[in-house]
Amino acid sequence: MTTVMFSGYAIGGIIAAVIGKQFIVEFGWKIVFFAAGVPVILIPFILKFMPESLTVLVRRQDTQALRTIIAQIDTRVV
Repeated sequence: MTTVMFSGYAIGGIIAAVIGKQFIVEFGWKIVFFAAGVPVILIPFILKFMPESLTVLVRRQDTQALRTIIAQIDTRVV
């Protein structure tokens, strides 16, 4: 899994460079800054739909959310 993660990071960098190069050729250098800003628009959706980490849920003492997540991981625990 570690190899896949680090490979994905490198491949993502290569893909970003190739796409950025193509954008510069077709639309000019300014479009790359707009393309880099697009993920900022996704932040509210990420915050709404991304599940909270187990560490944060333990700190908040949110037992209901913890039970739900643990049940999804291993049904024998709950």
